[in-house]
Amino acid sequence: PESFSIEVPKLLRFLDANGDGTLEAEEIEAFVYKFTSKILSAILSTHLLQYVFAIKRPPLEWTLQESKQRQCSRELGPLERYWQLTACRAGWWTLLDRVGAGLLWLGLVYCWLMALGFDATKVAAVGGVGGLALGLAAQSVVGNGVAALIILATAPCKVGDKVEVGLPELRFQGEVKEIGWNATAIKEPEGRLVYIPNGVMLDTPLVVMEEVKFDEEDCDAEYDDGPDCIADNSTSETKD
Repeated sequence: PESFSIEVPKLLRFLDANGDGTLEAEEIEAFVYKFTSKILSAILSTHLLQYVFAIKRPPLEWTLQESKQRQCSRELGPLERYWQLTACRAGWWTLLDRVGAGLLWLGLVYCWLMALGFDATKVAAVGGVGGLALGLAAQSVVGNGVAALIILATAPCKVGDKVEVGLPELRFQGEVKEIGWNATAIKEPEGRLVYIPNGVMLDTPLVVMEEVKFDEEDCDAEYDDGPDCIADNSTSETKD
């Protein structure tokens, strides 16, 4: 009821918004509304982020070659164009994709911290000091993360390439399956999956024995009809 009020013990004075020593119905209502609205906002942000990550991955049956063929006959939507840009899984577009995903995760963490009542400035200060200490304690992990960004930006190798890499006394050969934040996964001819730290990928000689073939336009930002489309059109005209 609106006339409800109760004396607040000293231990729970943080619940008393106006500091008069009593907890009234309006104060309880305002506190519950403020807290639940923040929690609801954080939940909606979580589901929105899950949706964004889901749509930015192409379907399992999607292939770059079929997408390029469809491009010759009709205009592609922005989402499929984005899939084409990141299909090579190397280069600046892939780097921007990874960095954007990291920023979205940081935004979600910030949203939940605010919803749970943490002071963002204090969390940032503690996180900065803790991050510095963690960075000094785990220099190799941080170095591998930076190396991953360099590999994605400069693209010395791509997913699907057959490479040879490693120290002179310990070399590995196989197909690049994934370029992760900490290590690159290489599948050897025998079927073993070897995870090589990204720092090693940069610091040791890397030999690309067989490069996966992409058309120059496949990983470009331009989407005008290329030579393949012209060739297809001329072929169809000849058949007619």
